[in-house]
Amino acid sequence: MTKKNTVSSLKNHCLVAMPSLDGSLFERSVILICGHTKKGAQGLMLTHPLEVTFGDLLVQLNLSVASGFSKQAKPIFCGGPVSPENGFVLHTGTQAYTSSILLEEGLSLTASMDILKAMAYNKGPSESQIFLGSSQWDAGQVEREIETHLWLVVPFTLELLFTISVEKRWAKAVQLAGIQEPYQLVKTIGHG
Repeated sequence: MTKKNTVSSLKNHCLVAMPSLDGSLFERSVILICGHTKKGAQGLMLTHPLEVTFGDLLVQLNLSVASGFSKQAKPIFCGGPVSPENGFVLHTGTQAYTSSILLEEGLSLTASMDILKAMAYNKGPSESQIFLGSSQWDAGQVEREIETHLWLVVPFTLELLFTISVEKRWAKAVQLAGIQEPYQLVKTIGHG
């Protein structure tokens, strides 16, 4: 009898790309799963900054900013290839915005403009990361991808999102899986 993944819901876990995904959009990606039901899964890539900054986004959206607001170099991230015109903010704090969803204690996901307006006036959450687009899977798809060794599953930590530099997130996530050095991962799995 084959042992199945014991995580019934992947929500608040991260998918860590295996080397077999090298050369794809998901190469060295870490994806926080924000929702997972029998209908499918949705998540945000934590590892792919875009060339657009928060200041650029505010200009594109024609949002006013507080006097003295500097166009922050805070990067915007590619959340995934699905609906890149849709924005999402992962953030700390207890403030609820129009479309906030509590993911876990201390972390929410918001997809409404009111959070961007608050951030433009320095009244937003203390920690935040903005994403354009998301990563999505149909029913059973993410489970099949895990079974075929495209992804490692690790618990999510706020440190991974807000403390670890973008360049080190994938290696840190690999370590969360109990693998000390990323070079220990192999591209193919032998079946003997």
